[in-house]
This record gives sequence, structure tokens and C-alpha cells, in this order.
Amino acid sequence: MSSNNNFEIEHKYLIRYPEPQVLQCAERVYEIEQVYLNVVNTGVNRRIRKRSSSNGKEFFYTEKQHITDIRRIEIEKQISEEEFNELFLQRDMSRNVISKTRYLIRYREQLFELDVYPFWTDRAVLELEVEDESQVVEIPPEISVICEITCDRRYTNASLAKEIPFDEI
Repeated sequence: MSSNNNFEIEHKYLIRYPEPQVLQCAERVYEIEQVYLNVVNTGVNRRIRKRSSSNGKEFFYTEKQHITDIRRIEIEKQISEEEFNELFLQRDMSRNVISKTRYLIRYREQLFELDVYPFWTDRAVLELEVEDESQVVEIPPEISVICEITCDRRYTNASLAKEIPFDEI
């Protein structure tokens, strides 16, 4: 079981629903189910995730704590399906399970995560993890950005899990 304890620095964009040719260029595609767990420590989001691909299923436990709007402490570890099912019993019933399809798209040595949600047909979310907050992001020209949502907490998955469907931009 590997564990990753570090800062996550991420830029996030609300984009127009991508054209099929953008999605077909993905290096990898995952079907993700994300479940938020009951709060144990204030300010720390706990979640479990099932990630499925053509290679099978993987399960993860993650804790995230916001430091700033762009920087978070993230602790993530891979878990077994049995651990996933046990943790599922601690599900926060005030939040929906988030389902999404994640496309990994490489552009100019940057690996973007493009998330398509079943409750939106006109938009999606594009994320890029960066080394530091000042790093310049170069978005693929085929992707139409509506606006940057890095600092807009309404678009965190934890918030979306409470607000599905979220209709305002």
C-alpha cells in the first residue's frame, strides 16, 4: 500500500463540453465513483474513490485540507475493495456519490485531468496539478475555457456532491 503525503497545487477550469476528438486523444480514461465520508476533523474532507479502467479497479482513501484556494494538503493511499466497502458505511448521507469520467490529456508536457459529469451536458472541468503557484498553464487550443474556478469552492467535488445538479456558472 503506497501513501502520498504532500501539498497539492492545482489550477481548475470550467470548460465547454469537449468535442469528441479531444476525448479520443486521452492517454487514459477512468470511470470514477467518489464517496464523501462523515467529518472527523473540522476542515478535513475524507473520501473514498473507486477508479475503473480497462485494467480493472483500484480503490483509494484520501484526506484533503485547504491551506489556500489553490494549495491543499492531500494524503492519499490505495486501499483494498474490502476496506472501501467498510469505509462506505461511514458515508456522509448529506452528499451524493459523485460519478464522473476522467480523461488524462497531455499537452506541452502537462498532464490535464478532464472530468465529465453525467449531470452536465454543456460543460466539464479541467484540472492541472502544478509544481508551484506561479507556474504558467498552457491549455490545449481545442478546449474552450468558460472561466477559471480554482478559487471557486462551489466547484469542488465535495460541494458538487451536495449541490447536484449545479446549474449556475
